[in-house]
Amino acid sequence: PVKDLGPASLAAELHAIGNGADYVRTHAPGDLRSAITFSETLAKFRSRDARDRGLDHA
Repeated sequence: PVKDLGPASLAAELHAIGNGADYVRTHAPGDLRSAITFSETLAKFRSRDARDRGLDHA
């Protein structure tokens, strides 16, 4: 059912954004904003963890 496509749509939207999409059409802007914020937070922690472990190769 269409009502069950929310998680799949959100995953596709995040994938598009992660691959450089300039615009994403969404029916759930609040959910997308939350997912983007969460994804950015995870990326910061991953980066910090890699740096702390000497794995960042920077």
